[in-house]
This record gives sequence, structure tokens and C-alpha cells, in this order.
Amino acid sequence: AIVEGVMEFDMERVSSELLEKLRSCLPTTEERDVLEAYRGAKADLGMAERFQLETIKVPRFNKKIEVFIAATGFRELSIEVRERMERIGAAFSAVGSSLRLRRVLQLVLEIGIILNRGKAKGNAQGFRMDNFDQAEEHQDHGSAHGPARVPRTDRGAGSAQ
Repeated sequence: AIVEGVMEFDMERVSSELLEKLRSCLPTTEERDVLEAYRGAKADLGMAERFQLETIKVPRFNKKIEVFIAATGFRELSIEVRERMERIGAAFSAVGSSLRLRRVLQLVLEIGIILNRGKAKGNAQGFRMDNFDQAEEHQDHGSAHGPARVPRTDRGAGSAQ
């Protein structure tokens, strides 16, 4: 029944653990030569030798075991990868639909607009905490892009509106 399961690549009858055990029980070249030369009664052989005798009757049985092990490993790996991809997709969806993230990115954009205002090529060289005061000064003068909501350094970043 095991040999038939391997021959039919039946993953329901033959588990990956069983395949690994089978691989360790397969006859070596020397054992194969001895079994092929054996002319006695099968009943005189032990259970392991009878099993090995059956496996050597199947052409390329060792290779079939190797392919079957690779196929079950691929199946298990593809299931694991699919689960990981679903988790990554869910994370991307959560990030993409986050209103807080959109607000933070809008704030960063508005800060960049304020820092670049009045410069021919933009060219803001980053900003320091004292740039927030400068941003509020620019905000007071009005903006073509709408009012910037910039937190003051003494109020903390959590009080942005």
C-alpha cells in the first residue's frame, strides 16, 4: 500500500514524515545487489528486507521518493508563503486606510510647502525644531494651499489639529 501511494503520488496516504522514514529505509547499492541475487523464500526474510525487495522491483523508486519529498515540501512551503502574503496584504490595507497616517503625511507635506515657500527651486535643507516657529509665521501670512496645522514645540506633537 505504501509503494502504491508513492507510485500514485498520493499525498493523502503518504505523509512527508513517512517519506523521510522511507528514504532512510531504502536499500544501499550493496544491499540492492544482495537482494537482487537472493533466490530463497520471501518468508525467510525479515520485514525490512521484504519491503526493500518490493521497492527494488519498482524502477527508480529512490528517485520517486526524492521527487515526492520535494513536491510535499513545495506544497507546505507554498501554503506558508500564501499565509504570509495574506498577512502582508492585510497590513498594507490597514496602512493604506489609516486616517492617522494620512493626517501625518498631509502635515509633512504642508511643512514642506511652508519651508519651500519663496524659494525658486524649493531646496529646503530639512528642518529643525525652530522651523516650526517659522512655519507658524508663514501660516499667519496666509497660504495658497490652505492653512497649515503645525504643532508648536511647547505644546507637543500630539496637539496638532
